[in-house]
Amino acid sequence: MTALDPSRDSRTSLLRMLDANLNRVAEALRVVEDVCRLHWELPGIAAAFKALRHGAFAAVERAGVAAGELSQARDIEGDVGTENASPATGAMTPADLALRNASRAQEA
Repeated sequence: MTALDPSRDSRTSLLRMLDANLNRVAEALRVVEDVCRLHWELPGIAAAFKALRHGAFAAVERAGVAAGELSQARDIEGDVGTENASPATGAMTPADLALRNASRAQEA
């Protein structure tokens, strides 16, 4: 199935995009949460990032997307972007890691 395939409905495409971005924001917030918790030992801030992560999932449910709809819309084999390589980032400090992932969450 391609992007121009008329059999792919717009809801499925939207669900796939939502799934990708929800995963992106959840992963990014989890990294920031872990840096705050495990490196900086800031339990209150770590808890705030955890609450943001869980809030993202709750927002999707409040928008009327059932829990299983996102995973059912996934098409890993048909995803044309899985072969795209990311540029190497080099060594990072915990602060670099937290900032990059906070920016990643904001983008998502």
